[in-house]
Amino acid sequence: MSKPHASTDDRLEPGRYEIRLQGHLDTRWAAWFDGLSLAHQSDGTTVIYGSVVDQAALHGLLSKVRDLGLPLIAVSQVDPKVANRPDVNSDTDHYRCGHASANTQIKEKKMKTTTSNLIRWAGLSAVVGGTLFVAMQPIHPPEILSSVTTPAWAIVHYVGIAMCLLNLLGITGIYARQAQQAGWLGLAGFLLFGLMWALTASFQFAEALILPLLATEAPRFAVGFLGITSGSPSEVSLGILPAVYSATSVLYLFGGVLLGIATFRAGVLPRWAGGGLAVATVAPLALSLLLPHEFIRLAAVPIGVALVWLGCALWSERRETISEPLPRRVSPQLRPAGAD
Repeated sequence: MSKPHASTDDRLEPGRYEIRLQGHLDTRWAAWFDGLSLAHQSDGTTVIYGSVVDQAALHGLLSKVRDLGLPLIAVSQVDPKVANRPDVNSDTDHYRCGHASANTQIKEKKMKTTTSNLIRWAGLSAVVGGTLFVAMQPIHPPEILSSVTTPAWAIVHYVGIAMCLLNLLGITGIYARQAQQAGWLGLAGFLLFGLMWALTASFQFAEALILPLLATEAPRFAVGFLGITSGSPSEVSLGILPAVYSATSVLYLFGGVLLGIATFRAGVLPRWAGGGLAVATVAPLALSLLLPHEFIRLAAVPIGVALVWLGCALWSERRETISEPLPRRVSPQLRPAGAD
């Protein structure tokens, strides 16, 4: 006959306890746990520990943990002989950290928080950059010599410079958020796509600030420069500019597709947004066979939408979310009777 098991209530005795949660709980919750200490661990978990006066207080504490909505990993009763930890007051975090390495953990927390905030702001950059990319397409002036000296041309290309830089920051955050899961495919896509935006910013700069000056002084060169995007032959030598512009098209195609596929496979950000980035990158190439050149710009709108989608996912992401969920473990104190 098997030995009967104690109930869950019998095992929860007064003493010192450690409650481990998945994710980093914001420090402002420390006061909610009635004098218990709260510590962030390097494995991405939060430990709440301290003395509990009786079973009712322990059950009340577990109810508060349940209301937080963070996954519970383990509840453990700690031997008082090894649980005497010095309290360390932190003016920065406003909670007690009972580990001897408190200062190191505080520095790690600050670093992780700073990185998380930078990635979230990069998401906002992708939202703004993608929106500008979409808005520019229908209002871009005709690529003819008379347009180069108009205010509309200058405004569109000034915005274009900002758009390129914002998108470069945005895809940096998109890659950084999923670097480990995206692997070499994501790294290759990020480098190619990032180089494309950097080179495009250079062309936008030239069209905004240099080309208007050449429109009257060297009109044949200006016309040849405008013909680069449409593939029209130039009457004067443009050096390596046509080759560089062609390279941006290749970087755009391969970079967008690889980064989109890597994002879809990683599963950290919305998969459909990653797939949309890959498909939207190829769309202008496919539609160029069907649409006149002046409408090709509209075919690029979906890639701006994909960047906005990915940027929103970064910006709205909760800081305590971690990329790789830890396996759920149940401590012996919480196993139901008869589990053995």
